Amino acid sequence: MIDKKDLLLSAMRALLDNIPSTLRFCKITEEPNNIIFTCVFNENANEEDIELLRCAGTEIIANYNEHLIEEIIIINNQTKPIDIKGDLIYKINENMPKH
Repeated sequence: MIDKKDLLLSAMRALLDNIPSTLRFCKITEEPNNIIFTCVFNENANEEDIELLRCAGTEIIANYNEHLIEEIIIINNQTKPIDIKGDLIYKINENMPKH
């Protein structure tokens, strides 16, 4: 079992310099021998954006070599909340006015 605080800090550190403008939010959770890293993008996401988060997933799993990582990538054009299991590690403020 991974210490939850350590997992969250590892995930936040992995996101540094890996957050594209199309990312809405990320969550992470642990199951036995498995880390689930879920990333939700807006409809403008491209392969480069998704690859940035896959790099973050690689950085996370490098800290926990006894676990596997499952990356879930979701592209969603709705602003309504999405119910996904896990601890929130990043969320954009979608109510902020655009300049």
